[in-house]
Amino acid sequence: MIKININKSLVKEIKKKFPKSEIKKILKLFYSLEESPSKGKTLTVIGSVLIKELKFTSFRFYYLIDSNYKIILLSKEKLEELIIKIVAMSKKNNQQKIIDKLKLDLKHVFK
Repeated sequence: MIKININKSLVKEIKKKFPKSEIKKILKLFYSLEESPSKGKTLTVIGSVLIKELKFTSFRFYYLIDSNYKIILLSKEKLEELIIKIVAMSKKNNQQKIIDKLKLDLKHVFK
């Protein structure tokens, strides 16, 4: 089974910004990745990790996924090991700042 892992600080931020009805929709969007891990727009690849984006109204949610997922999908055993980490949120006006920070953080990991 695909594991969806949501950053704890992001959960807190979501709870501050959205009403409960919207939070349910956001979580449903996140967990839809279990059925369709290729969902979302690919922004960049750092090492073997894709930074992808899901849109919800005027917000963007960023998540990390192993870029080998296309190959993993061919193997049921490997698909069961897939972990998707949802890490950040932004509005359109500060989108690039968040993406640049994610890129920088991942570059440090893959040095």
